[in-house]
Amino acid sequence: MTKRDNLSILHVTDLHFNQIACEWLTEEHAVDAICISGDLFDDSINAALSLSEQATWYRQFLMTLSVPVYVCSGNHDIEQDDVSWQMPSDDVDFDTDCYEFDEIDFMPDSIAIGEKNWVTELAAPNIHIDGTINVLKGWKFGCTRYDTRDYSLFRDCDILLAHVPPTGTETALQTGDDWGCSEIEFALRSGTITPKYLLCGHVHRPHSHVESKWQTTISNPGGSAKGAQPKYKIIHLSKHE
Repeated sequence: MTKRDNLSILHVTDLHFNQIACEWLTEEHAVDAICISGDLFDDSINAALSLSEQATWYRQFLMTLSVPVYVCSGNHDIEQDDVSWQMPSDDVDFDTDCYEFDEIDFMPDSIAIGEKNWVTELAAPNIHIDGTINVLKGWKFGCTRYDTRDYSLFRDCDILLAHVPPTGTETALQTGDDWGCSEIEFALRSGTITPKYLLCGHVHRPHSHVESKWQTTISNPGGSAKGAQPKYKIIHLSKHE
């Protein structure tokens, strides 16, 4: 059995390039790792910077953080050829609205030609991105890509980042609508993956920020597109777990 040490994680999600909230992450939080579960970028028509400029800023910023950073992509981190999917209407409020232009349950096995996953631009020695598995203090972290359908690669992960929470959970519900993912729900229900913690986002105002199901604790702090401090969750794992 792998020897583990006590571990503390700061979990945030859906920053949508809120630079002020990002700067809050540089404060002393006494954690061992920072996890960002998707939608780092602002792909709206009114974005202050282009996606390329945002990627440059994020990479430089994340490299200044003093602890390892784990990042998975969300739907707003994937640039599409079809700008009607990419860009929301002017009346969309990132802080209150959860919206999609395609069915959540349809996620292709790979990024299609003409699409770009901007999270891949953030890779650095201390920044772990989509598709990576890394061990910290004896705990195995996995970062899934937004369009993942086969979760078997992450079978042994203790902490798994996936942008969309499982369908049928309180962390996936907002105002009665279920914005969850059926693929990860099946992976959990079937035992394909058995993480101790599943770190999600996508739903900005979930019915519940934390839920335990299938022997997994699901965390969704909620969206942080606005405000000087992101919504966050600090998770403590004991070496005796």
